[in-house]
Amino acid sequence: MSHGVWSYGGGKTDAIDVSVDKDIVLHGVCLLGRENATYSVELDVIDSRSKSSAASKTGEFFSELLQGNNYSYYGYRVSFDKKNYFKESHQLRHKG
Repeated sequence: MSHGVWSYGGGKTDAIDVSVDKDIVLHGVCLLGRENATYSVELDVIDSRSKSSAASKTGEFFSELLQGNNYSYYGYRVSFDKKNYFKESHQLRHKG
């Protein structure tokens, strides 16, 4: 890490585990970035029950100023090509 830039070596992967407590439709995710940056993304949503990919997206994404409920931040949107439906009590892993 240098000059406030987060980077990886050795092919490491980030992952977030999510438990769904009601039925949802997942259209995509917003990820944190920095101003005027382009990101190469390989994102998979893994169904923890079947261990298979429930949704995926690969591409180049450019950061933009995103507005949250109480703040704004630079990040980028990764939208899936189709809606993804998940039932209550489902567990998902987002890998990127």
